[in-house]
Amino acid sequence: MTNTPPLARFEEAGWRFPHAVWNELPESERAFAQLEFAAPRTLSYYRRRLEMISFCQMSRVLDAACGMGQWSVALARENHIVHGIDLSPARLRVASALAEEMGCKNCLFVRGRLERLPYQAEAFDAVFCYGALMFTEIPQTLAEFYRVLKPRGQLYVNANSFGWAAHLLLDRGLAQRNPATIRAALRMLFRTARRMTSHRFLTRRTLTHMLQKSGFSIQASGVEGQIHHPDLEPKCPYPPPAYPSRFYGLPSIVEVLAHR
Repeated sequence: MTNTPPLARFEEAGWRFPHAVWNELPESERAFAQLEFAAPRTLSYYRRRLEMISFCQMSRVLDAACGMGQWSVALARENHIVHGIDLSPARLRVASALAEEMGCKNCLFVRGRLERLPYQAEAFDAVFCYGALMFTEIPQTLAEFYRVLKPRGQLYVNANSFGWAAHLLLDRGLAQRNPATIRAALRMLFRTARRMTSHRFLTRRTLTHMLQKSGFSIQASGVEGQIHHPDLEPKCPYPPPAYPSRFYGLPSIVEVLAHR
């Protein structure tokens, strides 16, 4: 385990994380930030991931559920204007301060729900949604993504699948004797079994079916971090996925690239 202070490691990874914000973060949020802003998740890593799916050189992009803004900043380096939306005021404060510290004057952040986006129809060239779709009312969220995208606009989404469910239940729950994690995993498994429309796990087949039902055309699908835009020649080596592709032989996180 490195003894280098977290903010120094963030800086080595290409981030200028605001000191004042860091000092205000609770331990749980500090732990999350250390996963998202330290090597190997450098700013270059996030930008390379966006290049793989051709989320570059567009006028307006929406980072849906932007969290602390790591993807927003990377998107801002590749596109003209980036709007970030999230439910958490605390994480939006981090995102706004991070964008300012990084000199990203083309980032705009608002608080709101994905199921009711505060934007006009056909406002965006692309929508990027990482790690959040499965916690929303999925059909309503996808309908909103379709509404705010321009014709032929690009959409990237991902979702936790059954490998992640096993990892949560067995590794983070039972092995660590964490009742809260066990309850959360079992609740989402129950909701998945009942085919409920929010707070559930998704297979690649289910996710692509939901997208197609919402009017989207699928361009590529697979496990997290391994798809690329079909019009691009894949460049090797790919940056590594952010998470293991499988747990207990099951897909961990699935992702889909689609267009309206």
